[in-house]
Order: sequence, then structure tokens, then C-alpha cells
Amino acid sequence: MAVTAAASGVPEMEQKAAMEQQTVWQLMAPVRNRMRGVWFFSALSTGLGFVGLLVLAFFVVPHIVDGTSFWPGLAMFGGLTLAGMGSMVLAYRQSHLAAFRLETVLRERLLEKLSRISLGEWQAQGAGALTKVIVEDVRELHGFVADTTPSYPRVMIGPVIAIAAMVWIDWRLALAVLALLVGAMGWIAISARRSADRIRDYGKAREEVSGAIVEFLQAMPVVRTFDGGHASFGRYQQALDRFSQFVAAWYRQVAGSGNLLMVLLNPLTALIVVLALGLWFVTGGSLETGSLVAFLLVSTGLSEAVMPLLFLQSTTQKIASPVKRIHQLLSLPERENRTEAQFLRDHEARFEDVTFSYGSDGPTVANVSLVAPSGTVTAMVGPSGAGKTTLARLIPRFWDVNSGRILIGGVDIRDMPDAQLLRTVSFVFQDTFLFSGSIADNIRFGSPGASDSDIEDAARVAQAHEFITALPNGYRTSAGERGIFLSGGQRQRINIARAVLQDRPVLVLDEATAFADPENDAAITRALFGLMRGKTVLMIAHRLQTVRGADQIVVMRDGRIIEGGAHDALVKAGGLYADLWHLHQEARQWAIR
Repeated sequence: MAVTAAASGVPEMEQKAAMEQQTVWQLMAPVRNRMRGVWFFSALSTGLGFVGLLVLAFFVVPHIVDGTSFWPGLAMFGGLTLAGMGSMVLAYRQSHLAAFRLETVLRERLLEKLSRISLGEWQAQGAGALTKVIVEDVRELHGFVADTTPSYPRVMIGPVIAIAAMVWIDWRLALAVLALLVGAMGWIAISARRSADRIRDYGKAREEVSGAIVEFLQAMPVVRTFDGGHASFGRYQQALDRFSQFVAAWYRQVAGSGNLLMVLLNPLTALIVVLALGLWFVTGGSLETGSLVAFLLVSTGLSEAVMPLLFLQSTTQKIASPVKRIHQLLSLPERENRTEAQFLRDHEARFEDVTFSYGSDGPTVANVSLVAPSGTVTAMVGPSGAGKTTLARLIPRFWDVNSGRILIGGVDIRDMPDAQLLRTVSFVFQDTFLFSGSIADNIRFGSPGASDSDIEDAARVAQAHEFITALPNGYRTSAGERGIFLSGGQRQRINIARAVLQDRPVLVLDEATAFADPENDAAITRALFGLMRGKTVLMIAHRLQTVRGADQIVVMRDGRIIEGGAHDALVKAGGLYADLWHLHQEARQWAIR
């Protein structure tokens, strides 16, 4: 299947795949010098191989026929063969070293690129897609550089040397071999045009199967809870069946043309044609036997040089998509970042006519103006989809505003270096993330110089010290992947301890108690009060009881601020906040009867 599929999609080596190859070579720029060594040794090996064939044809075979000493020629042939093999070994050694180096360089470039794009762009791309590019696509390129690039000199230089030698020996036999070669290339072109769509569909079918597998594995808890795997596994089985049917149909389509192509390019075919014509010329007296033997040897070398064309094109098509994705990631727009730190007169947070949209569906935040004075607590409330979280995530520059500006201490956050912005603002979101290291390392994250006593003090403020010390290894206990060994409330308190340790003057809280049970809710609330002390706080909350004492409350709907003020004044105003407050009171009094 691999041979026939490759055979059916080969012929565009110099035309259609030129742009794809060009992008590959652009990515290979960091190892260009080493690749010159690869191609030099590969070309040298190819040349030595053909010279060896000529030595065998003109200095060994005639002496064998004449019964004279052939050992000098045989020794020369053996030396050339060993030198050619040694050169090819060096070529592959250099190509593998280049592949490992390129893999390292590309991953460093990709990770550096990700550090310069907005966090919103990062989220839009998705962790799965980014992982595929950095891990799988770079690995595909590694394989191409290591195993395929040494073949290029062979398919470019080998046929030229072989054809020149054949024309020199006997131009008539050379025309016969070239006719076979031209016929094979023409058949490849016809087959490729027929199967171009099939090649794209093959990639889509593989992605569909992969997606079904990933979905089935990632959704395993839901699958086992609701349907025992029947529906999800059924979708996977259907994708697999469609893929199998597609591959079978494709094989039936290309099997005939692929097999014919293998026959045309097979060294045995060329040998039979050349032998039949050659014997006719020999019997007619227009060709010597020694020349026929030499031509036969060189023609087999031509076939061996041309055969890799099948696999080169197949490999180029295989890496076209990975190379495209790597280039797309490297070309993502970078967020502008200043280098000089700015002077902040205080820690007031100010939004001036801020508008932001994720796309073409209209603004998510529209013409928002808001001032959070230094050292005060500003609560943002409103129904789901009102734009509260989006507004909060504009502060760390997950995205940059479309219009307007956000200032801290009188400085536009776009004019602040990332390092200064991170030293000024800390964030506690409802989606907590812990690393698989120890609890102490998770609290220390972002404050690498913190001592054990600093970590413990932060944990006490975050109401986490008691449950941490009750764990088998205390602060050295592993949190597990994504903090799986801890409850949601425990993870959130560790997240708060991390923010306490950083002690930044501006604090953004996004539903920090959203998923907590009553006991953890009380502990997290106490932790937040400890964290908020003396800071400029912007907090998002649906539990209005937690924001009742805020210095100011702003109410959002449809991306706009529709009212604002203190709790009592908003309740008396009878607007949206009053409605939300009454619903909140009703929900608190609800009980099963």
C-alpha cells in the first residue's frame, strides 16, 4: 500500500511541491551548514558508486572474459564501493545530528513565540493543537531531515551521471532506457492528477480517527457515567470503519497504476529491455559484448537512483501539513511588549471607553469606563455572558483592547513591560491549575526565592496550612497532575497562597469561590479577605452576599456597565442589581419540601 500510494502521488517534484519544499528548507535554515555536509557526502557516495560500476564494467569484466588478471580492477572496485558506503554513513550521521539540532532549535523558537503572543491567542489555539505542533509536527520534520534529505543528491545527481555514461557507451540503448523513464514519469503525472483529492481525503480521514480516539479517552469519566462507552465507542468505530473503507477503495483505485509504475522503474525491466536490444546489436556487429555488459551495469544504477523519487514525493506530501502548521504558529501576531519600566503614581485601575470583540459577532465589552481607586474593592456583577470575565482578563493582556485603554497608576498597561505588569497585578481565577510537583513548589511558583517559612506564612493567610500539614508528607506532598490529589477547595486555597506570597498591589478575582462547598467557601472567603487587605481589588462574583461590603459595585449587561454604586443604593434604585439581589435572597431560602 505504501508503495502504490506513493507511486500515485509522485510526479510534482519540481512543480507543485516546490512551495512545500521551499518552506521545509526555510525551517531547516538553522542547520544549513550541516546539511551542506549531508549533501556533499551523499553526492560523493553517489558518484563513487557509479565510478565503481564503470570500473567493474571496463576493468574487471573484460579481464574475466579474457582470462587475464582482474584483481587490480576488483581491488579498485572494492575500494570505491567501501568509500561510497563510508560517505553515505557520514551523510546519514550528519543528517541525524542536524535533525536533533533542528528539533531543539524549532521547539525553542516555538516556545519563545508562544511567550510573545497574547494569552487569548494561546487559548484560541488550544493546548491540544499547540502540543501537536510542538511535539508531533516537529518530530515529523525530524524524521524527514534525518532519513530523507540524504536521498536528494542521489535522485538529482545519480540519473545525470548514469544517462551521461549510457550515452557515452551506446546512445541507442540510452534512448531505449530513457523511453522507459519518460513513460514512467508520464504515468506518474497522470496518476497524481487522479489521486490529488484522495491524498487530501486520506489526511482528513486519519484526523477524524485520531479525533475520535482523543474524544473517547478524554471523556472517559462522562462515558462510563452515562452510557458505558456505547455511544462514544460507536462514534470511534464508525470513524474507523469509514477510514478502512476509504483506504480499501483508494488501494483498489491506485493498485493497478502503482504496480505498472513499479514494473516500469524496476531494474529488472530495464535489464530485460537493454539485454534484448543489446544482444540484437551484438549479433549484428554494431556493439561489443563488453560495452553491453557495461551498459547493463550502469542501467541498473539508473533505476536505483530513480526509485527514491517515489518515496521522496510521498514523504514531502506527508510533512506538508506539519510544516504548514509550524509556519502558521511562527507567524502568529505577537503582542507588543515594552522594555523600559514605567513609574506608577499609585495603584488605581482605570478603564477608559474600553471596547473589545473576539471576532465578527459584535463587541463583548463595549465602551466601558470604570475607575477602581487605589486600595479599594470594586465588584463586578451581572448575568452570565455580560462580559465580566472578559473585562477582567483584559487587565493581564490576555487580549489587547480594540479601542480605549486600561491604565494602572496612570500608565497604559500596553506601555508596561510584561515583567512590570506581572509584578503589579496578581490573579485568582475560578479555573485553578496546579503542577504535578509538591505543594510547596506550587505555592512558590512565581516567587522562586521564597523560603519555606514564607510559604508557610502564605498558606496560613490562605487558610491552607491546616489541611497541608495533615497530609502524609506535609508541604512535600505531591499535588498530582493538575492537582488531582486535592479537592477543588484545597486547590483554590493553594492558588490563593501563591497570590499571597507574590503580594502584588492590584488583585483580580474571578469567581474564586464558584465551585466551593460551604466549608471550603468559608475558608476561601477568609483567605480572600486576608489576600485583599490593602490592595486594589477587582472581583467578579455571582454570590452577591460576598460583594455586599464592596466599596463600589458595577453591574454589567451585554458588555456594558448599566449601573453602579454601593449595595444599599443599588437595591433602593430598583434596577437590575435589585432584581439579582432579590433572586439571590430567594435562592438562599429555597429548600426541598
